[in-house]
Amino acid sequence: MDVIGYFTIESTIVGLNTRQIEMKLGFQEGRLARGASILVLDKEPKPDQYTPAGSTFFPGTKGLNTEELKRTQFRPGAWVGQRLVKVVADLAYDARGEDPRGTPMAAEQWILTDYVSAHEVWRLKAGDTYWG
Repeated sequence: MDVIGYFTIESTIVGLNTRQIEMKLGFQEGRLARGASILVLDKEPKPDQYTPAGSTFFPGTKGLNTEELKRTQFRPGAWVGQRLVKVVADLAYDARGEDPRGTPMAAEQWILTDYVSAHEVWRLKAGDTYWG
C-alpha cells in the first residue's frame, strides 16, 4: 500500500502501548482507542518525498530553525539500520487528531509529501503493546 503523512523511527514506539504511543507521537487522546496498524516504509524516502516536522517536543518545527532543517532534510544518523514507521489509527480520519501536539515525550517526526510504499507489520488493539 502507498502512504503519505507523518512517520517516525520504529525505536520511538517499541515497548509502548496504544495510549503511550498516542502520547509519544502527539495524537489526540483516544485516537488509538480502537487500535492501530503499524506500517513499515518499504524503502527510505528520497529527500524530495518528505519534509521535517521537528519533533513532538517542537510540533510543526516550532522553536527550531525551519530553514536549516529543510536544507539538511533533518535526516538523522539514527535512520541507519532503523525501520521507518507510520502509525495508522483504526478510527475514521479526523483532522483534529492528525497534527501532533506538543508532549514532553519527544519523538522525531517527518511528513511524507509524496506517496511511498509500506506494508503492515503489526496490528494493535486498544491497550496492546508494540514489540517491533
